Amino acid sequence: MWNDYHFIKNQSLLKLYHVNIWQMDIRRLYERGLSRDAILNLYKFIDWSMTLPEPLAVRYNDYIHQLEEEQSMAYITTAERIGMQKGFQQGIEQGLHRGQQEGEYRLLLKLLQRKFHAISETYQQKIQCADAETLLIWGERILDANNLDDIFK
Repeated sequence: MWNDYHFIKNQSLLKLYHVNIWQMDIRRLYERGLSRDAILNLYKFIDWSMTLPEPLAVRYNDYIHQLEEEQSMAYITTAERIGMQKGFQQGIEQGLHRGQQEGEYRLLLKLLQRKFHAISETYQQKIQCADAETLLIWGERILDANNLDDIFK
């Protein structure tokens, strides 16, 4: 049988058949939990025992890489994907909100420093802890304020 195999091993049709059989078998090996190293050793043996024409070798190599990617990447269900999208959207909204609040904080602090020069640590902490709406209210009060107490009342 081994001699018969060597006799016809150079025929492309047989090689294509063997590539398809080995692809199915290697997928089953992954599915049964065989280690990557064991499968790699088997792959080396196949490569050594059966020289494929270039197009089939490329196809087989691509298939092996695809299998490895599938095995290293867990399947994500539709529910998980939707949850990830919602989480991503919430993250964007939170980031925008924080960025807006940070910008309002910095602008208010800059305006207060320009108008009143020195800002006490107490007021700086108050500004830092305030939400975006409160920062806007304080920002509007700067226009009419004569002192810091007028702003933070």
